[in-house]
Amino acid sequence: VRPPDVTHIDEPALARERKLKFLLALVGRKFLLDSDKQPPLSGRVLRVDVAIGSLAGMRRA
Repeated sequence: VRPPDVTHIDEPALARERKLKFLLALVGRKFLLDSDKQPPLSGRVLRVDVAIGSLAGMRRA
């Protein structure tokens, strides 16, 4: 019995992750643009960025 194609199974997850990162980049950019009016938000975005970075790191490991 042939083992299932792992890359084929993982493709939807990769696409989801790419879409999520794209959306997060857009949201982060909007928050950074608004940071002149609302300084506390930029700090929150930074923390979210760090959390996502560590999540991505754990997934890679």
